[in-house]
Amino acid sequence: MADLSREVFGRQSAIRLFTDMAPPADDFSALPLLNDTDWATLNTSGWSYYQIGATNPAVIISDGTAPQSPPTVMAVDMTGSDAGTASIHDIGIPGSVRELGVTFWIKVSANWETSGINNGGGRLAIVFPNAGGGAAMYLSCGVPGCPDAPNDATMRFAATLWDAPGVFRLPNIVGTSILRDTWHRLALYFKFETVQESSGDGIFRAWVDGVLNTELLTLTYPVSMGTSFSVWALSWSKNVATGQTMYVDHTTIRGQ
Repeated sequence: MADLSREVFGRQSAIRLFTDMAPPADDFSALPLLNDTDWATLNTSGWSYYQIGATNPAVIISDGTAPQSPPTVMAVDMTGSDAGTASIHDIGIPGSVRELGVTFWIKVSANWETSGINNGGGRLAIVFPNAGGGAAMYLSCGVPGCPDAPNDATMRFAATLWDAPGVFRLPNIVGTSILRDTWHRLALYFKFETVQESSGDGIFRAWVDGVLNTELLTLTYPVSMGTSFSVWALSWSKNVATGQTMYVDHTTIRGQ
């Protein structure tokens, strides 16, 4: 049945094997739940908040437009975080996890500027192994310098991954536009290699608003990730940050 599912129904079918094909949209429900956070507080459900370069701490607000948990939305004020990280939220992931799915909602304020760093509009997340560099997820305008208004560039999702540190990966399937002052649902999927740091069949997928933007099927993951790692789910950096805010709604982590 696995072969029939792959050959007959194809990429867009709702009938998929989760272990080796993309699940329908950004649904990770086949994986055991590790963490489900509605951001009622800054330090909650195993998450630790650290104010780093930001002038003002993150706060919890009510936002009636939030898609999932409108009474409890995290707001990160980027003021003062020039060329650095405003704040981070991190959480430990069990070292036994070899397959990971993370979903969260984001919105950036209407005056959000792009950073000029890595052609990016800001760093959204970092997955760190127990040792060595991390894999980073970005907003990206996809052009050098990331021009802002009046020559603004539409932002999209991008990533740098372990197999090629520093290589900025723009979407290789569809580039869904990420608009300011608009909620977007991001979903990230990581699956380690069958034979660690050898078989080269590691997987990374990213969805924006339920649309598969990036699919990479031949990745090498670092050996150290078999020990422990953390998801820094909401860190961010840019060159200039004055009165700009990133909002975060419900975050869910599943893995095994």
